[in-house]
Amino acid sequence: MASGVTRVKLSESYPEEERVVGEALKEAIDLAERQGRLLTVADVCKRLQMGRSKVWEWIASGQLESLKLGGARRVTEEQLASFIARQVSAGKVPA
Repeated sequence: MASGVTRVKLSESYPEEERVVGEALKEAIDLAERQGRLLTVADVCKRLQMGRSKVWEWIASGQLESLKLGGARRVTEEQLASFIARQVSAGKVPA
């Protein structure tokens, strides 16, 4: 399997569909990353000026939503903005 390719298994009967979906998903991920809509955990740490442990804690608890793409964890711009808005509305950070 090529590096960075995410496979989606549809069924044993249609292996070509698995390949097509895998390539389409990889292309969508690549496009989103180029447009800056998918952030790595390191990107989130930099933006929030927080450490990795705290960001991973928020992800593990579900406070900060994220996507698991293959072996990689990504946070969308929208997920990060929603997390920040919830923190502000809860009074955890100044507005």
